[in-house]
Amino acid sequence: MPFLILALISIACITMRKGHGIRWRRFIEAELIFTLAFFLFAFVRAFSPEIYFTGGEKLSEFGFINAILRSNRLPPYDPYFGGEPIQYYYMGHLIVANILKITGIAPEVGFNLATASFFALTAQITYGLGLSLTGRRRYGVITLLFVLILGNLTGIIQLLLQMHTSSSLLYFDYWHASRIIPGTINEFPYFSFLHGDVHPHMIAIPFKILLITLFFDLLSEQNRKIGAIAASGVFTGFLAPLNTWDYPVFLMLLLLIILIRGLKIREVVVGISAATLPYLPFFISTQGRGIGFVTERTDFINFFLIYGLFLLIIYAYILYRLDSRAKLDFIMGILILLPISWLIDFQLLFVLIPLIILPSWDVLKGSSREERFLSLLILSGALVALGCEVIYVDDAFTGSYERMNTVFKLYLDLWILWGVASALALSRISLRGMKTPSRHIFSLLLIALLISASVYPVFATSGRSHAFKVKPTLDGLFYARNDFKWDMDAIYWINENIKGHPVFLTIPARDYTWESRVASITGVPIVIGWMGEEIMWRGDRKEVTERMNDVMKVLSSPVIDEEVIKILERYNVSYIYIGPVERERYPQGVLKFEDWDGCEVVYRNEGVVIYYRENPCLRTPS
Repeated sequence: MPFLILALISIACITMRKGHGIRWRRFIEAELIFTLAFFLFAFVRAFSPEIYFTGGEKLSEFGFINAILRSNRLPPYDPYFGGEPIQYYYMGHLIVANILKITGIAPEVGFNLATASFFALTAQITYGLGLSLTGRRRYGVITLLFVLILGNLTGIIQLLLQMHTSSSLLYFDYWHASRIIPGTINEFPYFSFLHGDVHPHMIAIPFKILLITLFFDLLSEQNRKIGAIAASGVFTGFLAPLNTWDYPVFLMLLLLIILIRGLKIREVVVGISAATLPYLPFFISTQGRGIGFVTERTDFINFFLIYGLFLLIIYAYILYRLDSRAKLDFIMGILILLPISWLIDFQLLFVLIPLIILPSWDVLKGSSREERFLSLLILSGALVALGCEVIYVDDAFTGSYERMNTVFKLYLDLWILWGVASALALSRISLRGMKTPSRHIFSLLLIALLISASVYPVFATSGRSHAFKVKPTLDGLFYARNDFKWDMDAIYWINENIKGHPVFLTIPARDYTWESRVASITGVPIVIGWMGEEIMWRGDRKEVTERMNDVMKVLSSPVIDEEVIKILERYNVSYIYIGPVERERYPQGVLKFEDWDGCEVVYRNEGVVIYYRENPCLRTPS
């Protein structure tokens, strides 16, 4: 009902605006695309809905959403670091939590519906962007396919290998395609949605495509108002709390747009101010990270396996626009760069330098808005790829994994930029204008790469969905009721009987384990959980280690001594949760709470006991 009311108000406002009536055919098209994409992907999610603790961060994200549902202020508290606020970009989880609160949908169901919703939003916005850029519905569909549906080129290799080994194609390994460049993660939009982590990098996808649409509108001769720059700046800044990795990329895009518009200092000041000032509280409260220089770069073959389809179309577009003499110079330049790139161990140099030099000229001198925007997308993508070969954000990963997160997050931006650019470039290549040999070669290569890129969404969807042979459900916790019955019974009791966010003491929960179950499923904070992630989020290994050691002392100590009491008081622990995991790790240490007169049993089943500490210390944790 609230959404229906909002929709009616929005329609009324649009209708009442002078000269801005609704284009009903486009409106219905967009809504049909959203509806179809939503129900199709909800159907897919129903065959692999588990909010599981291995192979991803679903349980971690679920905890953030549940913590926000319990929070009464911002920033919300951290469910895995009791007594402290979240040190992470949580805006996407806030969006999901607010929708769950408005609709009343159970979080374990809403988690999977959120994935379907963001997938549908991406489909709707991407189609609209392609239609706006080209004026043709066919290229709206092609843009949607390039950005959202198609996979990288490893799918065809995996398919051929499985056919050779007689493995069932119904159980295609969807995970393999995201691990191509050693020591990094190489997700693309369809993988991210299929995998189903409600993670900021996935949530941000439709917002980034919408921002690209706004940037295209900024190049319109009719849109010269400074307010348009301010609005685009505010929306660019929104990416910082949504998925911070995207912020510098799209701020760069905004500044390049301002450059194309004529580089007015006033527009630069307004754009940067609008993209930063409203979000100062977030920037101030966020831990900074250092920058390192890359030591292990990307091989060309691996890069081509990810972006080969886009590279073919973009290079074909560049060659298509050059005259015969310029084509020869262009090819000679690449041939000169090729051995230099291998000689200095910078293999992508010969690919990226041409995609920086020529588009830079077109950005400034292009004959049409579409040409300049297309060149801007190509240039921005090349700069992102080049940046990943030079520097990385220095986080908790070291050695051969030092740039894992940098490549992971920024290559997703690169996919979106070049995916949109490739669709627009394809719309501007006339096969009739090509000479016969070139036309045949390009057509054959394009068909081959399109088929290769189509393998992944077809077979990976089946593999991820267990060949659609399991019982479908959108309940992400159905598995836990059978596998972890006693924990789940206790967790439901907590959800029904404990309000607010009192701190629980549980086992110090490691990443990708069931150990964080109390915080993740109820949202109540525990002293320490997801320890490896907390080190990355906070940039403070010492404090995380200290909490881990303190909790281990409490659970391993055979008696309640002064040190145990001080630790409980330090973290304002109100409840002590002793379940199967705690009993397995500390079989003797957990027995002491039964005889301690400083706490009382408030819940008990065959596997779990929850103790309440009387009059817990209310001091702020030190």
